[in-house]
Amino acid sequence: MKRRSLLVMLTLLLVFVLVLAAACKHEHEWGEWSLTTNPTATTTGEAKRTCECGETETATVPVLTDTSVWTVQTTSATHDEDGEAVYTSVYGTVTVVLPKGEHSYGSWEITTEPTPETEGTASGTCSCGDTTEVTIPALSDTTVWPVKNTTPSTCTVAGNTVYTSVYGDVTVTLPLAQHVYGSWTIVTDPTSDTKGSATHSCTNSGCTHSETVDVPVLTDSVWSSQTTPADYNNPTTTVYTSVYGVVTVKADDKLVAPYDSKTYSGVRFEGSDVTTGSVNMEDTWSNQLLVVDADGVAYGTAYPWARNAKSVFTMLDAATGKFSISVYPVIEEEEDTASDDELGWGDTGDG
Repeated sequence: MKRRSLLVMLTLLLVFVLVLAAACKHEHEWGEWSLTTNPTATTTGEAKRTCECGETETATVPVLTDTSVWTVQTTSATHDEDGEAVYTSVYGTVTVVLPKGEHSYGSWEITTEPTPETEGTASGTCSCGDTTEVTIPALSDTTVWPVKNTTPSTCTVAGNTVYTSVYGDVTVTLPLAQHVYGSWTIVTDPTSDTKGSATHSCTNSGCTHSETVDVPVLTDSVWSSQTTPADYNNPTTTVYTSVYGVVTVKADDKLVAPYDSKTYSGVRFEGSDVTTGSVNMEDTWSNQLLVVDADGVAYGTAYPWARNAKSVFTMLDAATGKFSISVYPVIEEEEDTASDDELGWGDTGDG
């Protein structure tokens, strides 16, 4: 019995050895690789395969940028559809989706110009031919519209400011500069009842602009006045002053001097300052007549007042009646006749 049991055990051992020997001589027949973890452009993946005997093998899969392993076929994305990149290798196929692209509107045209206060519009065209219209900010938005250049205005020529952006340039015309006026010149004197006129001109270089305005009557508050009462030499005189200039008004009320409207003959001359002729002190000319008008002015025709020389009577002291006579010679030079009166005398001095 014992011998029989030992024989069975030896037989089983022999079978096991034969089976083991047969297994050592087996060659695997692997199936296709199957990706278990897809690689990317920057990370490796993993794949496995299985033998018909049931044994499996795993491998590290290179990154998709490894062109020694992967070949790629690309379908480009559009603005409307996604594209794809299909990578192929012995390990299998990896498909990477390429997102559809955004439009690139590189060519803008301003359709409504913005202002410093209001927005505008612009249309753009993509390289694919697609067009769009957008609202563009007001020119006061300096993050979009820096100033390209500015030409200042004068009072005769308008300047401009040029704003620039990705949408294009916008030129804004500037208002004319203010005129800088000089002093007023009264053209027509006003009176207490009627307005006058005055003009002033711009003093800016190259500007010929002038302005004429009505000047208020002399009773208006724009005028300040100072009055000098009448005396034997002058009537009541009021000087009005304003921004427009000075207006002098003389009344017809000069006091009547003793010599006014008188005729003198046998004139006795006692002057020490003689501008023409040769006169001896205290000489008397009985043939000389001086006809004095209401203003104390006389014209002599005989010696020593030859050729209508002028005499002006001036009251020096009303209390004593003392007055002076100023004698003015006739101006001979033609170029000086602009200052002469109608009888040809000039204001050159006293005599």
